[in-house]
Amino acid sequence: MKKVWNDVNKLYDKIPNSVKFTIGAVGVAAAVVTGAAPLGAAVGVLAGAMLGGAAMNAGIYAAGAFFGYHDFSWKEMGKTAIDGAADGALFAGVGMIAKSVVHGVKNSKTIKNFIADETGGEINLSKFGKKNEKAISRTNKTDFYVTPDGETIPASGYRYFARDPLALANAKNGNILAKTDGTYFSFDKFDDAIIAQGKLQIPYRPEYCASFDTFDIIDDIHIPYGEWGSANYLEPITTSFKKYGPGKATQAITYSEINSVKRINKLR
Repeated sequence: MKKVWNDVNKLYDKIPNSVKFTIGAVGVAAAVVTGAAPLGAAVGVLAGAMLGGAAMNAGIYAAGAFFGYHDFSWKEMGKTAIDGAADGALFAGVGMIAKSVVHGVKNSKTIKNFIADETGGEINLSKFGKKNEKAISRTNKTDFYVTPDGETIPASGYRYFARDPLALANAKNGNILAKTDGTYFSFDKFDDAIIAQGKLQIPYRPEYCASFDTFDIIDDIHIPYGEWGSANYLEPITTSFKKYGPGKATQAITYSEINSVKRINKLR
C-alpha cells in the first residue's frame, strides 16, 4: 500500500502546474455550462481551493525554516505557494467536473411526459398525487394541467431573454437557473422580438425564447405583483409599464430552477 501511495505521489508531482490550473478552469466551465453551479459560485470554489492550497504550502515551508529543516528563501516560499495553488486548482477542477457529470445525468431524467386525459388534452394531477411521485409516458398532446386544488395551468411556459451566453448555454442543457427575486415567464408564445418586448413590457429587446414544461414547477407558479413586485396588487396580465409597449400578455413567476426546457427559438 505504501508503494502504491508513493507511486501516486510521484505521478501527481509530475503533472505541470499549467495543467493543474487548466483542469481547474475546465471544472469551472463544466459547472457553468451544465448548470451544476452558477459562474460566481464555481469561481468562488476554485479561488478558495487555490488560496487554501497556497496558504497551506507557504505555512508548511515557513514552519520548516523556523525549526531549522531548511534555510528560508522568499523565492522558494513563493514557488511553494504557487505549487499549492496549482494543487488546489487541480482538486477543485476534478471535483467540479465530477459534479457536472452527475448533474448532467440527473437532469437528463427530469423531463417528464404524462398521459393526457380523454377530456380534450387536460391531465388531472390529483390522480397521481404530488409532482414527481409518478412518471407516465404521454400518448396525446397535453395542453393544460389541472392541480389537485382545481387550478388549470397551461402545459407550456415561455422564458424570453436577451443575448446572454450563460443563460443560453444553460437553456441548451435544459435548465433555467433559479433567481432569488424570481424568474418571470409567460404562457404566450411570440416569434417577433419587437412584439414580445411590447407585449411583455420589458425594457430590453429579447433575442431568444425558451419553451419548457410547466409540470416541472407546478408547485411553485405564482401570479406576480405589479411593477415587478413593488406594487400591492397582483398582475396576471402585463399592464404596469406602458412606456415599453401595450402589454396584455400573461405573466407568472417561479422561484424554482426549471429543468424541462424543450426548445429554444431565436426571435425575428
